[in-house]
Formats: sequence, structure tokens, C-alpha cells
Amino acid sequence: MYALLVVLFLFVVGAEAQLKAVPDEIPATRNFVLILADDMGVDLLDFYGVATSTPCTPHLSELAERSLVFRNAWANPICSPTRAQILTGVHAFRNGVGRTVFPTGTQSIGINPKIRSLPAVLSSYDSAVVGKWHLSDSTQSLSHAEEFGFGTFAGSLYNVDEEEIAPGVEGNYEEWVKTENGKQAVVHRYATTDTIDDAISQLGILEPPWFLYVSLNAPHLPAHVPPSVLCADPNRCNGSPFCDEKQTETREMVKAAVEAMDTEIGRLLAALQVVDPSAVVFFAGDNGTQRDVIEPPYDPSMAKGTLFQGGVHVPLMVSGPGIRSGQTEALVALVDLHATIAELAYENGARTVDSVSFAPVLFGLTDVSDRATVYAEKFRPNFDPMQASFVPSQHTRAVRNARFKLIRDTPPFGATTDMLFDLVVDPYEQDNLLPNPTGDAAAAYQQLQARLVELGVD
Repeated sequence: MYALLVVLFLFVVGAEAQLKAVPDEIPATRNFVLILADDMGVDLLDFYGVATSTPCTPHLSELAERSLVFRNAWANPICSPTRAQILTGVHAFRNGVGRTVFPTGTQSIGINPKIRSLPAVLSSYDSAVVGKWHLSDSTQSLSHAEEFGFGTFAGSLYNVDEEEIAPGVEGNYEEWVKTENGKQAVVHRYATTDTIDDAISQLGILEPPWFLYVSLNAPHLPAHVPPSVLCADPNRCNGSPFCDEKQTETREMVKAAVEAMDTEIGRLLAALQVVDPSAVVFFAGDNGTQRDVIEPPYDPSMAKGTLFQGGVHVPLMVSGPGIRSGQTEALVALVDLHATIAELAYENGARTVDSVSFAPVLFGLTDVSDRATVYAEKFRPNFDPMQASFVPSQHTRAVRNARFKLIRDTPPFGATTDMLFDLVVDPYEQDNLLPNPTGDAAAAYQQLQARLVELGVD
């Protein structure tokens, strides 16, 4: 009972707090679409200007032109922890999901469905999630997403290649296990297309106001050549698209999957224009690009799964009525989606300790986030915060301010080590300023360490 009370205290603060950041002229009722791409760092989108050999994504580029694009958004470095923090509004060390949730394994614990979720906070909203769930373990119900607060779920419980379509045979993008209405069946349909089909179907079913979470598998492995009908139009690309049936290299096939994803997102956005052109659209990546795909200036050893920028620096853009277009350097984290969506929905009954609304930035009230720092982490094992305390056997965490970044690693065996980087002069983290930081770096090191102490993860 004590553990439960502690969790509830951490998750719910101040129902009396009033929301002030949304201008009066903005509609009082909004519908929301949250699109989450899998294993997609900023290097895979040309409008971030990071890499030179990017996929052709005309629909996402058009969305970016009418969106506010965040240039300093952080996620956790792997899939399940990011999904958990978006839906709970708290960091992994509070919600219990610090590593990937697998379909098997004694230490693979999914999230407790009794933890209050974003769809539960949106109490007056109809809701649905389509695509990849990745938050339930093998001991939990096939209706786990619905138990977590969504009105309906249709999609894959894990990555498409992590469930067997036959004994000893793993799935793939063309043949995979789909869970819907608490039942499972093998489907023979390209996973990205199936998810967008379900999303469009939900647009015609959900009763306003509604929240639609579109959780794509793409461009996560397995690498593959997508259906040619989804290839980007070469006339809309600066260079040649990567979508080619002759592709054999992992990097090129993953870029082709991004192009196919962009085509399908374009179809979803077109359908949304018919149903509700005033809907607020969020697009984000769940973590950085995986090491077999990421390219310079990133180092493959500093990609997905690490707390370096290549693992946590992700795209985030938001469009909707009254939301300004352009780019912002404001510090945000994907955990902040929870508070931001709740504020835009005028739901103020549940504030969390870790989620900070960036609604003021969206509406141009400020270009500076309320955040002084952002935080990311991974750890093992997962745990149920309603039943156990946080006692990691391995924990890597990172915290940054506008300029400096601290990475602290506590391995299963050995001493804790720190690294400090100046992201303004060294954005790709080549020069560790420790053990002898000076001037501003020394002051920042003390401040960032203090922030870890304040969080309770030092």
C-alpha cells in the first residue's frame, strides 16, 4: 500500500492548477494525432541538416514547413522506455521501463497497466492506438493497451520479427502477428500500410474529441525492400530515392523504408485533412538511428542504444491551429508530450513530476522552454514501481542544459564513470572535458551533477 501511495503521489500533483499557456482564441476542443517513428534520429530527415545522404521524405518535409520543428528534442535511447515515458509522463526510473520489453525472458517486465496513462488523463477523449505497442510482456493480457487506457488497439505487440508466425519462423514486414480485440492472427500485409490503414479507419470511428496514437514499426529492422508502389516520386526528390528492388545493403533498405513510411504518412495526413483539418499533429522519433544505418557526422558506436546524441537526439515537430511554424532551439524531451497534450486538451487533473508542457513555445509566447535541463536514461532490469523499488544492476543516464551534457555510466561491475561535453562547440561529442573541466564547463559539471542528485539518480 505504501508503494502504491508513493507512486500516486509522484504521478498526480495539483488538480487545482490552472492552464495559462493556451491563447484564448485557440479552439476549446482539439483532436490529436501522435505519429511515432521507430529508430529515427534527426540524421534521417533532410530538413535537420545533419547528414548529407538522407531519404526522400516530401510529405514530412511539407509537414515540417507548417509545423514548429524542435531542434533539441530528446528521447530515451531505446524503444520501450520512450513509449513508456510518453504515456506516463514520468522518467523510466519512476515507471519501471528502462530497457526493451521482449516477448520472452524472465527479466522482461512490461509496464503496469494501473499506472495512470495519457489516455486516462484525457478523460473526455475517445482514443485508439495502432501499430507497435512494445510495452507488455508475455505474462500480460493481449488487451494490455486497452487496460492501459486506450479505447482500442490494433497492431504488433513487439517488433514484427520478434514473434513467431510459425514454430521457429520469425515474422517480417510482409508477414507478422497482429493483435486486435484481444486476439492474434498472422497477417500478410506490409506492416506500415496496415498501420496507416487502421489509423485512417479510426479517423472515421473515433468520436470527437479524440486522441489517435500512430506507432509505426518503420524504419526499425528487419531491413527490407518496401513495396514499389510506396516508393517516393523521384520528381519530388532532390536526388534519387533509395526505394529500389535491387537494394541489398542494410543502410539503403532502411532509408527505403523511411521513404515508404513517408508515402503512407502522406496518405494519413490527406485523410486527416478531410476528417479534421484542425487536428493537432505531433511527429517524433522514439530514439536515434541504429548503428548499421547512421552516417557521419555521427559515429556508429554512438548511435541507438547509447546516451550520446546519436542515440537520444530525435526529430519532433508539431502543427495545428495557432501553432507557429519555423524552428526552435528550446530544450524539450518526449516525456513532455504528456503534459503538452494534456494542456492543449484543457485537462489539468494530473500533473506529473517529470513532464513539462511546451505549449508556450508552440504558440510563440516564448522561445525558451521552461526546462533548464533534459534527462535520458536506460537501465536494467525493468521493474513494477507499484511492487518494487528501483535497484538497477546497470544504469546509464544523461542530462544536459543549453550547452553542456553529462553522461554517467554505472556498469554491472566496475566504477561509475562520467563524461562531459560542450555541445555548442562539439555537437558530436568527440572531446570529453573530464577529468579537468575549467571555467563554464566546471560550473556546468557541478550543476548537472546536482540535477542528477535532485532527480535521485546520481
